[in-house]
Parts: sequence; structure tokens; C-alpha cells
Amino acid sequence: MQSTKQTDQPTNTAAPRTVERRHHSKEFKAEAVRLAKEGGRSYRDVAQSLDLDIGLLRKWAKALDAQGTEAFRGHGQRTAIAQEAHELRQQVKRLKEENDILKKAARYFAANPS
Repeated sequence: MQSTKQTDQPTNTAAPRTVERRHHSKEFKAEAVRLAKEGGRSYRDVAQSLDLDIGLLRKWAKALDAQGTEAFRGHGQRTAIAQEAHELRQQVKRLKEENDILKKAARYFAANPS
């Protein structure tokens, strides 16, 4: 005879709650911050009227103050300085590889004169 094990624990049949992420354009973020700063309204009022979290609105304001036109670049977009640093690192890597090849060639020709 085989025994079967039964549990008395209830099974969770409810679907997990998912919250859909909203994506806001750069212009929307800048306008929301402008309304809070220049519109004579509080951050809380602006956030509530736009159905935003007040912390998110403050985060946008901080980013806009710190980065100006570079704020809200999107995912994977580098600032001009970060892009230049990335390109320079790649150039250094390529030059090191070329230098290693030239060193190997010089050693070869020094060891095997024609």
C-alpha cells in the first residue's frame, strides 16, 4: 500500500497583484517640476493632481537641478562626459592591443634577422 500525504494548508488561488509601471516623457517630467517650482503650488498638490508620488516629483526636481538639460536621458543613455570617457577607455584598450602586437613583431624580427 502506498501512503499519500495530505496537507491542511490552504492554497493561494488569488492572482498576485501586479502594478503596471508608467513611463513619463522627459517633457512631462520637466513640466511637472516647473509647475511645482513656479506655479505657486506645493509639491504635494502638483503630485496629487498628476497622480504621482511626491517622492518621485522631488526626485525629478533634484535631477533637473543637478543635471539640467542632461536630466531624464533614459535607460542606457550616457551623459556627454560619460560617453567621452567610454570612448577614451575603448581607444586606450585598442592602442594597448596594437602596442602588444608591435612588441611581438619587434621581438620576432630581432630574433630572426633575414
